[in-house]
Amino acid sequence: MNRRACLLAAALAASLSLADRSALAAGIKSVSIDAASVRVGAVAEARIDLDQAYDNPFDPEQIVVDATLERPGGGTLAIPGFWTQSVARSLEQGREKLALQGDPHFAIRFLPTAAGLHRLTITARDKSGTATSAPLVIDARAGATSGFVHVDPRDPMSLSLDDGTPYVAIGANVDWSGDPSGSYDIDSYYGAMQAAGMNWTRLWMTAFGEGWTIEWGASHASGYYHGLGRYSLQVAARLDHVFEQAQASGLRIQLVLWQHSQLECPQWSSWSDNPYNAANGGPAKSSAEFFTHPESLRLSRQKLRYLAARYSAFPSLLAWEVMNEMEGVQAPGDLVIGWCDDRARELRKLDPYRHLMTTSYMTRPGMGKLHAFESSAYDLTQAHNYWGSSAVSIPADAAALRKLGKPMILGEYGLDAEGKLEEQDPNGYHLWEASWVALASGFGSGAMSWWWDTYLRPKDLFKTQLAMARVAAAVDLRGLHEPLPEDVIVTDAAGESLNLFGRLGKDRMLLLVRHPESYWKTANAKGMPEVSGAYVVLPGPPAVLWKARFFDSWTGAVVQTSAVQSDDRGIMQVVVPRFTGAIVIELQAQPPQIVGATGGCSIGRRGAGLAGLFVALVGAWLVVSRKRLKP
Repeated sequence: MNRRACLLAAALAASLSLADRSALAAGIKSVSIDAASVRVGAVAEARIDLDQAYDNPFDPEQIVVDATLERPGGGTLAIPGFWTQSVARSLEQGREKLALQGDPHFAIRFLPTAAGLHRLTITARDKSGTATSAPLVIDARAGATSGFVHVDPRDPMSLSLDDGTPYVAIGANVDWSGDPSGSYDIDSYYGAMQAAGMNWTRLWMTAFGEGWTIEWGASHASGYYHGLGRYSLQVAARLDHVFEQAQASGLRIQLVLWQHSQLECPQWSSWSDNPYNAANGGPAKSSAEFFTHPESLRLSRQKLRYLAARYSAFPSLLAWEVMNEMEGVQAPGDLVIGWCDDRARELRKLDPYRHLMTTSYMTRPGMGKLHAFESSAYDLTQAHNYWGSSAVSIPADAAALRKLGKPMILGEYGLDAEGKLEEQDPNGYHLWEASWVALASGFGSGAMSWWWDTYLRPKDLFKTQLAMARVAAAVDLRGLHEPLPEDVIVTDAAGESLNLFGRLGKDRMLLLVRHPESYWKTANAKGMPEVSGAYVVLPGPPAVLWKARFFDSWTGAVVQTSAVQSDDRGIMQVVVPRFTGAIVIELQAQPPQIVGATGGCSIGRRGAGLAGLFVALVGAWLVVSRKRLKP
């Protein structure tokens, strides 16, 4: 037996014997884990059995189980425990069935991020005192993991994985399934999204369909709910499966904890069924009281603790979104914003892995809705965008959010809020267009369609994002946050025009050249325009060699590379290959000539932009005019 094995055997023997003695004296019957399942990158779960029962084991005022995890190489995590029970999942006559099995118990979940010895110490606290187990020694086997998504340590406006890989969100909303097959239906969606190169989705904790929230009234048609503060172990297990399936599909979930329509709101309100409603025996006579009543506040903190304990170890959890479209609730705006801010801070303290935190507005950022995102409680901003021309509204939203200096995503997008206009675009051109405009305008994402069940799947349009996924994997967008002038349009004397969007950095830039007739309505009526003979002329530092890569906006493939030299005046001309609708260009200054923050193009100076930039068709030099874009 080698030295490592001897040390491990001795540590295990010591920990188990000590744990047995202390546990029996303290009320912790046992702490166990399937050692063979513990490996780097796989969620590990320890079982804790106590020697007494509690009326409501979900209530931390009755019983709290916590863990301290000592990791290889030093460092500890404080991890809350949660009450659970095994659930068997099956599909019977088209409906998902979730059956409880075995005995309920407490559990601790954690994600090993390094191979080697971990020491897990359990504490159990109730009104009679605190019990502490001896450390349980766990040897995590080697495995692969990219870790969690966090704000990039070198670029506060970008996201990256713990292994340093940049993360650009490409995906679509799949916020629940209304199909009786429940999570089996979600499996189908995630398979289609994986095939389209997507890495992002969103999930509401809602009572819609078979139920996707852990807490609701006992009258819910699923039969899985038990009222306030007593969580559905069946639905909690359904969400476990969703996170596991997301992980297997390369997706990361933005989990929405509350939605405005669960409360009083002008449209689609579920308040009449909400167990917090006093009419249903709850504590709140109104939505405003939901945010102020002491019992509502206590229960919200209890729910946050359970969510952090059960789901924070999943790498497929991208972010916590406290509330969807919070100003949609019929309650004072500052009250709702303050409540969401407090929930975010509370959850931050409970989450051992410090996932991203966000919330959302119904109103577009470009129309002034930014106040909540100014808070340090949130490290991810987002826009919801409906009803506008993407060529105008998306850059305006990007400009508004950019001022906050945080990562930003376009979390919901649609032609309208009812899904009617989408039916006029069977090819999904508006999603192709909006996603490219979003990425080129500074968002760290594409445009996330809201219509997953009535539009994307029936028309097989998840594929509209595949080209962008390929480009986002090929081009590192970190550091590219300076905008082009927001309202530039370029037109020749004959009326031919090309639109330009872009994001600039110290020595690189990403440009999107778009023909205006690629607008979804025009393209569906006349066909997507073919463009040849285009070129871009722009100023910058003199005598710099640039490498240009041109990406097909439909396939994501590199269609051409070329070298471009700026002249002694700093002017360079980029000849653009033939394209359909739009083309993406990456320009990279070649060493040793690195572009600084000064010079004609003013790259790297916030707000400066490329004020002298030109887009032209061969045979005609075009004039930059400061006009607002038209679709």
